Amino acid sequence: MPQLNEHDTSFIQHYIHWFKEKFTQELRNVISGEVSDTMPPDLIEVEQLIHKLHRVFTLNGPITVSLPEHLIPIFKRMMIEVRRTNIPDIERKQEATHHPFLLKTLDEKQRPIDELMRQEWLREVSATRIPPITEYISLKRIEETRGAVPMPMQTREYDQKFRILQAPGLIFADLKFYRERGRQRSTPVTVAFLDIDDFKKNFNSRYDEVEIDRRVLPRIMSRIEAHIFDHGFAYRHGGDEFVLIIPNMEFEIVTIFLDKLRRLIEALEFHGIESHATISTGFVFVDDDCFLTEREIVKRANEAKKYAKRGKKNRIATFGGTHYDPKELYVVTPRYPLKSKRAAKSEMPNES
Repeated sequence: MPQLNEHDTSFIQHYIHWFKEKFTQELRNVISGEVSDTMPPDLIEVEQLIHKLHRVFTLNGPITVSLPEHLIPIFKRMMIEVRRTNIPDIERKQEATHHPFLLKTLDEKQRPIDELMRQEWLREVSATRIPPITEYISLKRIEETRGAVPMPMQTREYDQKFRILQAPGLIFADLKFYRERGRQRSTPVTVAFLDIDDFKKNFNSRYDEVEIDRRVLPRIMSRIEAHIFDHGFAYRHGGDEFVLIIPNMEFEIVTIFLDKLRRLIEALEFHGIESHATISTGFVFVDDDCFLTEREIVKRANEAKKYAKRGKKNRIATFGGTHYDPKELYVVTPRYPLKSKRAAKSEMPNES
């Protein structure tokens, strides 16, 4: 049974109240207001766990608390929600200052949350699932409910130089949009970070900037844009770096999707250019248990990309666990179907 000291319980108490109120406002009040005062059994079970957790931390004030084993999963769910909700605000404030004292103050606000999330007793359990409101009320009605109107997608803006891919300034807002929409439907979103391998050696050192900007980069970006079309968005992150946001695609499918893009880039030819391009890709698969902020997700995808570039390059890497630690990185081997759809159809018995 994990022990939480007085310092931990003092800051946890605030979040316990917040978590309890969040459940009440987003689930209980909406269901009772729109459908019935009688709660579904699965939500009653979750609500009871939240109330038990609340009593453990608020009964006697900030003291050392022994957290019962059966409450650890709901405690983890609370901490995931706390981190995803509060850390982005700290990140925005960090970007607004360069003063050492102010930055240290902001770091201190985040530190206890991260230290708690790194505890082995919390890392090794699965968080309690809280069903989305759309499992009980129609999506249309939810979107009509006051305060539940979905955030709009940002106005589209192309990269200023080539105007083929989306502008990098849209990345975090778009990722937040797809995450929120996905949570209503219990669907994932994937963030991939792409980098052209040995770009300086194969292109910059052999051809001038005008040739690269006319014959190489537009062709690569056009191929990326065509591949992602109607499956999400692609963004030009830098000179030879790109970011993809891919909503509602399961892990096995997204690995094939990214590998097909890798093969398409590898097969490209450029007029008057002898060099060929390959890409290394890192990605983060974001589901409802992902505690990372939007900025952290993109950063982790970049770390996975760097891992893919070690050694052979022209590969895809991601995290094998839910902690997003460097030790969880590995190179992905996509599992393609053994037979194409056409081949499988040709082998079907003739019913005539």
